[in-house]
Amino acid sequence: MTTTRTVSEEVRNLLDYLLNAEIAAYTNTVCVSGTRVSWHATDPGIPFLVSRGDPTLQDYQRWAQAGAYSALLLDGALLQITYDIEAGEIAGHRLACIPLPLSPGQRPRTPGTNP
Repeated sequence: MTTTRTVSEEVRNLLDYLLNAEIAAYTNTVCVSGTRVSWHATDPGIPFLVSRGDPTLQDYQRWAQAGAYSALLLDGALLQITYDIEAGEIAGHRLACIPLPLSPGQRPRTPGTNP
């Protein structure tokens, strides 16, 4: 039987692994709210989705500002992990990796260096 407790423990284990393996720069707290296991946004007042379709630079910036992600990876990608549990089973999920949006030919800036 799948429970929010077991799923939240598995997500925490994954996030700990990403940090220890130096794949993630930062992870958010895992949050259980009713039947949902997700991240704990730092600013839940910022809207999550304002339109449907492929993520835009504005979506990425809004999610980063709101802390609307499970992990921030070292390459700048945001990892979003959410599970909905109903009747002892996974009823829904969001498993998304949103890459750092860059223009063609643009390279990520290394912190502490000049552009």
